[in-house]
Amino acid sequence: MKSYVIEAPTCLCCGHDMHACGEQISEQVKIIPEKISVIKHKQTKYACRECEATSISSSVVTASKPAQPIPGSIASPEALAAVVVAKYCDALPLYRLTDIFARGGLEITRGTLANWCIKSAELLSPLIAVMKTHLLAQSTLCADETTIQVLDEKDRTAQQKSYMWVYRSTEYTAKPVVIYDYQPSRARSCPKSFLAGFAGYLQCDGYSAYENIDDIIPVGCWAHARRKFHDALTAQPKKTGKATVALNYIQSLYAIEKKPNR
Repeated sequence: MKSYVIEAPTCLCCGHDMHACGEQISEQVKIIPEKISVIKHKQTKYACRECEATSISSSVVTASKPAQPIPGSIASPEALAAVVVAKYCDALPLYRLTDIFARGGLEITRGTLANWCIKSAELLSPLIAVMKTHLLAQSTLCADETTIQVLDEKDRTAQQKSYMWVYRSTEYTAKPVVIYDYQPSRARSCPKSFLAGFAGYLQCDGYSAYENIDDIIPVGCWAHARRKFHDALTAQPKKTGKATVALNYIQSLYAIEKKPNR
């Protein structure tokens, strides 16, 4: 906090010295754009003068430096985190990131940033495995799948549909987990394989692939059910009737869910 004072203030009425009688505090937002810095590692080399003088060859020993997340890469843990968060949390394409970094003085290609994302996923695989173990230990899970386009994939064309399956714990879990699982298809084998070891309720949209999996009980989603009643209400001339009754019942259920300690 910066403080501002008046040096030797005097009263404009009588000319006597004035004393401090309080403070007026105001706030101002300060935003620092992306800041890029370089960390230099200095490794001392050691050689043996005796071997240099008496032997045909001599060895050189170099002090080791801290382990790097990607050996041989300029990426620090902070740089990897910044790229992954920007791409997957803020939905910034890599070509935009290259422009942002260029303004900060770092010229880097999209290919390099893409490789950082791939390597980051590999580094995080042990954490993801622990998250999955925690996820499958829950009694209730939510699942959904959506199409995703992959432009360059082995043995597949860019026009073929791929799918991103998402599994998550409920919002009332003390430690929520969300895991995305990429699959080239929408077959039952995808959730059956991922959910192996899970036993309980699986809230989904009614897609048949989630049915007939051992130890799993599919349950419906009220948001999907409500959508049909909403469409019926929109289509009918009068805004009263069975669709309205159904929507009111569903709204009552939503109100119960919002109550704390229910």
